[in-house]
Amino acid sequence: MGKYTLATFWPASHLRLFYILVLLAVYVLLLALPGSLLPTAIRSAAFALLPLSTAAGWTYTLWQSPRPSVLVMVLFILLQLAGWPAEYLA
Repeated sequence: MGKYTLATFWPASHLRLFYILVLLAVYVLLLALPGSLLPTAIRSAAFALLPLSTAAGWTYTLWQSPRPSVLVMVLFILLQLAGWPAEYLA
């Protein structure tokens, strides 16, 4: 199809490592953000998904299904949608 993406250039092992490194960077940045920018409840909601995120990273490119990554993405969005209003309405 003429696609030029990382998935067409990198081997599966490199893609999986990149996925895991990006996950690590996300969680380090969540820890680094001050509480004035990111409330504790929101940070906790993100860290609640750490086990699922890790599992999705380890299965990336090993399974033919995108379900683990999509599940983490949807749960993250739902937790954030529930957390931000609760933070400011409380």
